[in-house]
Amino acid sequence: MENQNQFQRQIAMISQVTDLHEGRYVKQEGWEPNYIRTKFAEVSRVNLMGVIIDKQEDSLTLDDGSGKIQLRSFQNNKLLQDAQLGDFVTVIGRPREWNNAKYINVEIIAKTNPLWGQVRKERLEKRTALPEEKIKEEVQEEIATGTSLADKVMKKIQELDDGKGADVEQIIQTLGEDAEEVIADLLMKGDVFEIKPGWVKLL
Repeated sequence: MENQNQFQRQIAMISQVTDLHEGRYVKQEGWEPNYIRTKFAEVSRVNLMGVIIDKQEDSLTLDDGSGKIQLRSFQNNKLLQDAQLGDFVTVIGRPREWNNAKYINVEIIAKTNPLWGQVRKERLEKRTALPEEKIKEEVQEEIATGTSLADKVMKKIQELDDGKGADVEQIIQTLGEDAEEVIADLLMKGDVFEIKPGWVKLL
């Protein structure tokens, strides 16, 4: 019940693409949602409006006038297939980062009347930025006390490995869904190797 209430409190923040690209991606421990710290808010779910300018088999590109960002959907690819080039859409999803590139894991994408774009623009212009001192203070605190998710994953692999490797599913259950992306990155870099399907060891 606690996790359900926590999910309901994650409001889809109205944002611009440039806010996300300029913000800092913050990975949290366990099931706490990751977010992008922008100059306006901490964004774990985002609400964007823009035009679909590129369509690939597994992704779309959204342009909202401030910048461009990729849209992906790992659970329901039909969400992307239904959108067409030139559509003006509203997108709700979770910002993610992979190899230093930000993208949106889409939950909802809906064709929208372009006239709402002007209403959205006026609303965005009325936002108030967070005090710069507060942002710096919070970032310094994270650097002083935080440990990267990659470090936590590698430590967890070491803890779980009794000689036969560590169970990837157990790592994800302990550290959260984003640990899967980190493990894939560590495999590509050669920091860990897959001893058998679903089991990894440190090199």
